[in-house]
Amino acid sequence: MKVTKLLAAGCALLTWGVAHAQSKGDLVVGAGWLHVDSRLGTGEMSVIDPPLGSQPNTGAVASNPNTLGLTLTYFLTDNIATETWLGIPPKIDLKGTGNLSNPALNPLATARSWAPLMLFKYYIGEPTWKFRPFIGAGVAYKFDTDVRVNSAFQQVASLEFSNGATASAPSSAHFKPGFAPVVSVGANYNIDKHWALTASLTYLHFSSIGTITTHLPTTDVVSQIKIHENPLISFVGVAYRF
Repeated sequence: MKVTKLLAAGCALLTWGVAHAQSKGDLVVGAGWLHVDSRLGTGEMSVIDPPLGSQPNTGAVASNPNTLGLTLTYFLTDNIATETWLGIPPKIDLKGTGNLSNPALNPLATARSWAPLMLFKYYIGEPTWKFRPFIGAGVAYKFDTDVRVNSAFQQVASLEFSNGATASAPSSAHFKPGFAPVVSVGANYNIDKHWALTASLTYLHFSSIGTITTHLPTTDVVSQIKIHENPLISFVGVAYRF
C-alpha cells in the first residue's frame, strides 16, 4: 500500500499543473544564453587566379562565441511545434593555423555569423507534464556579414602576390552562404501557467568556401579555402507562454 501511494505521488508530481504546460495553439517566446562551439576546420588555402595551386601548411579554425538567443515556438498540436530562432548574430574570429598562425596576423578575418533556422519539434509526453523533453529537426540558412580582413594579413598578402613591390594592396573576403540541416534535443520545465525554463543542444552540418581577393594595382589575386563547419549550439533560457 505504501509503495502504491509513493508511485501515485510521483506521477502526480510529474503531471501536476495541466494549465502550466504548453499545448495546441500556444505561442511561446524564449530568450537566453547561446554558446556556439564552432567545430570549424578547413583545407589548405589555394590560389586559383592565377592558378598557383595549394599553399602547404595553411588552414584556419574559428572562435567559440557567446550571444543572446531568442526563440519563437508555436504549437500545432499538443506534441508538435514549429520553432524559429532569432537573436544577435555572434562575431566569429577566423584564426590561421600552420604557416598562418603568427599572432601578428590573427585573427585573419572576423565576421558576423547568421544562421536563422526553422525546426519542427516533437514534445514527448502529455501537455500535463511539467517536464517535457523534445527532439527536433529542420534547416538553417547560414551566411556571414561585416567580413573584415586583418590589416597585417592584407600587407603580407600584398607583398607576397606583388613580389615585394607593394604592401598596400587591400584584400577583401567573402564566405559562400547556403542551407544546413539541423537536429536538436532539449527539454522545458514549466514553472507556472506562463513561465518555463528551457535548454537545448542543436547541431548544424555545413560546408562553405571562403574567398579572399587581393586587389593589386594591375590585377586581382583570388585565393580560396574549403570550410567544414559543424557547430554545436547550447541554449539555456526562460520562456513565456501567451
